Amino acid sequence: MQAPVNDREISRATDTPNAGNHSGNSAERLLAEGFEKIDRDVAFLRNCLGEVLEEIGHEELCPLLDPGTAPEDFPLDQRAIQLLSLSFQALNLVEENTANQIQRRRLASEKAQGLPGGWASRLHGIEGVDQTILGRLTKNPVEIVLTAHPTECKKWSILDQHRELYLALFQLENPLYTDLERRMFREDIKDVLERLWRTGEIPLSKPDIAAERRSVLYYLREKLPEAVAQHDRNFRETLTELGWAKSLELRAEDLPKLRFGTWVGGDRDGHPFVTADVTKNAFEENFDAAVALLRDSLEDVSARLPLSRIAQEPSFTMATRLDAFRSGASAPVPTMLSEEPWREYVWHMLDRLPDQQGSANTRYRRASEVRDDLDTLELALREVRADRIAAHSVGPAQRLLDVFGLGLARLDIRQNSSFHEQALVQLMEAAGLPEASEFLNWDETEKRAFLNRELESPRPLSGPGRALTGEAAATIDCLRVVAKRLRRHGRSGIGALIVSMTRDVSDLLIVYILCREVGLVVNGGEGPVCLLPVSPLFETRADLERSPEIMEAFLAHPITQRSLPLHDPAVDDQIQPDHLDIPNDDAWSPVQQVMLGYSDSNKDCGIIASQWMVRKAQVNLMEVSRRHGVTMQFFHGRGGTVSRGAGPTHRFLDALPPGSLSGGIRLTEQGEIIAQKYSNALTASHNLELLMAGTVASGFHESPTTLESEWSDTLDFLAEKSQEAYRSLLETPHFAEFHRAATPIDVLQNSRIGSRPAARTGKKGIKDMRAIPWVFGWNQARFYLTGWYGAGSALEALATERPEAFQKLADDFRSEPFLHYLIYNMESSLESADTSIMRAYAELVPDAKVRKSTLERILEEFDTTQRAMQRLLKTPMKTRRPRFFRTLHARDAGLKLLHRRQIELLRQWREAEDDSLLTEALVVVNAIASGQRTTG
Repeated sequence: MQAPVNDREISRATDTPNAGNHSGNSAERLLAEGFEKIDRDVAFLRNCLGEVLEEIGHEELCPLLDPGTAPEDFPLDQRAIQLLSLSFQALNLVEENTANQIQRRRLASEKAQGLPGGWASRLHGIEGVDQTILGRLTKNPVEIVLTAHPTECKKWSILDQHRELYLALFQLENPLYTDLERRMFREDIKDVLERLWRTGEIPLSKPDIAAERRSVLYYLREKLPEAVAQHDRNFRETLTELGWAKSLELRAEDLPKLRFGTWVGGDRDGHPFVTADVTKNAFEENFDAAVALLRDSLEDVSARLPLSRIAQEPSFTMATRLDAFRSGASAPVPTMLSEEPWREYVWHMLDRLPDQQGSANTRYRRASEVRDDLDTLELALREVRADRIAAHSVGPAQRLLDVFGLGLARLDIRQNSSFHEQALVQLMEAAGLPEASEFLNWDETEKRAFLNRELESPRPLSGPGRALTGEAAATIDCLRVVAKRLRRHGRSGIGALIVSMTRDVSDLLIVYILCREVGLVVNGGEGPVCLLPVSPLFETRADLERSPEIMEAFLAHPITQRSLPLHDPAVDDQIQPDHLDIPNDDAWSPVQQVMLGYSDSNKDCGIIASQWMVRKAQVNLMEVSRRHGVTMQFFHGRGGTVSRGAGPTHRFLDALPPGSLSGGIRLTEQGEIIAQKYSNALTASHNLELLMAGTVASGFHESPTTLESEWSDTLDFLAEKSQEAYRSLLETPHFAEFHRAATPIDVLQNSRIGSRPAARTGKKGIKDMRAIPWVFGWNQARFYLTGWYGAGSALEALATERPEAFQKLADDFRSEPFLHYLIYNMESSLESADTSIMRAYAELVPDAKVRKSTLERILEEFDTTQRAMQRLLKTPMKTRRPRFFRTLHARDAGLKLLHRRQIELLRQWREAEDDSLLTEALVVVNAIASGQRTTG
């Protein structure tokens, strides 16, 4: 199974105990102590859980608490399966807590090096620090986009109890607690374990979008603000320890730029349930949550500022603003505030917090208005030399506003290019345009010519008396919601218009036409401008290869050139449709967002070709952007597994092309990865640090890479050979039959883990299948095929046809971050696979000929890949990557029992189609996912 991919490792520094900047002895000692602590804490939880089982009359299940000692034929009913799942969940929490505790010890003893990939290690050793260097820390915005892609198997109530158990484990770390208090904590832990045991493992119905919204809002409202605050404290102290700046001197605007985004309620690609009303509700819920968050923050500021007028007088600016506040107050100022002008000031700010309608003139309409008033308050405090109070009281409110604004998270609107095409044709039909019947048959030149002519006209295609249906109605209704939101609250909380499966420039120009219908394309003086950014999503290999050509034409288009200056990703609310404030600064570079898809490119051409095509696309797109005086901001659509772009964050960032982070970064977090990374404050703050430090500090140590100059031919060769092998397997006759029978894909498509359909059009073929269930199915059956297949054939061909290139790869790949990242990720997938379990699942394929021929091909490629990787890596994984190896195989015994039961259930369910068997099969899916710590 895949080891945890949330970058929270016991040995975070390196793959080997003695590599990197840390001394070998220190790293080895911490690693050994971490393993000992895991063993100790797991034994403690097993004892607690065993007592619970005995107390409630299930002592017969106790042998499963240590699956390695349980008989291989131990009968697994639904209760036993649930116990194995619970044991994995407990192990996962123990490993997370251990990682955090070991990291704290490392920070205490090695402050100058700190978290590998974190701020201290990224900034250590930089000479000549000045304001220019400090200013660069705030240059590149980082945006984390939470999606509801269906990869979270666990019920919300289960995740709540996981957090309780983690906090209880964390409390036991404190040596100051008495024996009595520790016994109380132990009882609390047993209470949580019993509740977990008695809670159903899987949802009994699919979650709707409202439930997914509540989940994402929970993280945005309750977890991430705390994580940001903790990260910021660590950042300030790191700069102080490095001698860069004193903590009190760092204002909110000196902190790294961070934003959050979301797709829940805006991602309608293949999701028929995301209607215009759903998007409207998403905007409103985000807005309400942002205002509530700001209200809580201001109330905290007020509680910290009972400063007397006698001790310090407000500044002239603050006093003037107070007079203006009083004239527009909605209620009399409380008498108790008459001697406390600082608290009265905050009371007025609370009085002016906005509502959904934004109707009252005295209420705030933009986040920048709130920020101005907070800045006045901060400066007034600093004028009376209350710098510490200003930093500790007002600073957190400023930072919270900078990060979450009045929109909480930017909601992207994503739709498929084919859907947009259908919508345009239906609009043309409604307008009576004769070209409507021919548009879909035109070539790209004809489409572009028509769209350019149409964009020269201000008149809409829709209007009164022109009823819209189908794709046109769905698209225009959604964009009307967005336009209304923009008019009322500006850009705050609105993301980009993302076009999935962008195949050519016409796919992007169509969006301009659709936006014109609702007033999102307006006259900017010199011609039409689009008020919202239009972002392509390049997913397949062909589209990634053509992306530079597509963006060359799109960036040259007059509307794009006029619109880009409006779309600064670092500014939250500068755009107002009734007042276009277009920057006119030759030194400022407009930004174009481009999204890159890892999942579909991997499904399309395999792991090596996918990763290399994404890399080449970035390099070529940066060259295009330079010619147009534009900065590219890349949006990485990463999933939770290696084959969908995952891997340790700091290594992922290091593997990106030099200069690709100059516009900042957006990236997705989805499914169970959100819970793994952001459920607990310490874990969340470390993950934020890895991402922000790696992005913002990328330019400090950036050296020219040799990848494109020395390795392109080798990587082109490997990509072609691996794709040939991968596509050859997928195009084998009856391969789809093998896949459907040898993996639990049919169970997954009946699962209740997401509101979105598992296939784009409802068909059952591999081409139509979404990447998530595609990967999920292979992982559950322990093939892990998407993370390694094709690599062996490619490496073997390289060794045979270009032996010098293979030797250079073996000798030097560790010095190139991209190669290191790619090869180690493939090794992780290969080690996670299990040939004996593959064979067992293959027995489910009814046609013996199909079973034999397909399995033989897979196993042959597996053996080839293992041999090739051994030649590359030279030493065993157990020696090089002890943490990964141990974490991976600690779950083997329990997983083997579960795989055996899953195979039995698949056979029975497929024969009987009994819903009760389906429920148990879903419980097994959940248990295996808990053991693997990953799904799709």
